[in-house]
Amino acid sequence: MTPTIDVQSTYTGGAIIISAVSTGAYTLSRSVSGGPFMQIGSGTDLAVFLDVGENLPGPLDPTLPYAYQLTDINGTVTSTPVTPASNVTLEIEPLMMVIQRLLQGAINGMVAAGTLPPGIKAPDKVLLAMPIGGLPSFPIITINLDLLQQEEVPIGQSFLRTDSAGDYILHGFAKRIYTISVLCADAITRDFYREAIVRWWLLFAATVFNQIGQNITHRYQVASGQVAKDEKAPGFYYADMMVQINGTLNAKVSPGFGLIETIDITTNNQGETDQIIIT
Repeated sequence: MTPTIDVQSTYTGGAIIISAVSTGAYTLSRSVSGGPFMQIGSGTDLAVFLDVGENLPGPLDPTLPYAYQLTDINGTVTSTPVTPASNVTLEIEPLMMVIQRLLQGAINGMVAAGTLPPGIKAPDKVLLAMPIGGLPSFPIITINLDLLQQEEVPIGQSFLRTDSAGDYILHGFAKRIYTISVLCADAITRDFYREAIVRWWLLFAATVFNQIGQNITHRYQVASGQVAKDEKAPGFYYADMMVQINGTLNAKVSPGFGLIETIDITTNNQGETDQIIIT
């Protein structure tokens, strides 16, 4: 049986997947930009070969075309050239920013409504990281993603599914654990924001996260304490709230090429093909 070969660039570029059918001993060679074929593999009964830059100092060049030649006991077959280009657009959910702005919005709402208890000061801003060039005024509220962990894998996740634009969506679920930290100069302010954030978080889960696929399950736990250099110093009062949400984490890549959606064929009076329109 004559050998067969099919080549396809990976979505992320820099590599080419070679699917083949061969009989007995084989050799596989590669040509770059129409140059001579150089052997990159040999063995028995080739089925799949992943070329990530075999015999090269790095991955395949995304600007050059590569052709492959497979030879076995029944003959030689050559592939069409393929360029391992990648024009992938990653769509990453800005969930950290969403949570930060939800918290900031809840605080701003209380300030605007004048419902902050007497003596409780609003933080300047809910921070995504502690500032390096000095501390802001108290109270300080920060949020950080501590853990991102894969959860259940949906059935058929590894099967390629594309839409008419050529986009590839990989569906999955993930556990996210955030730490929301409150740092204050007094215990009363610390306790207020600890209790407020717990209740805001429950409201976010019920009214926001479930609308965007981020509320399969959720839970929280809070630890409070005081930090001081010695027993006589007042120190700082803190509350660390670990909040967890289990939700979706989908990977969508847009390689930049379209797929054939419809093929319209018209014929003349003799039944011969007159026109083919591909969209």
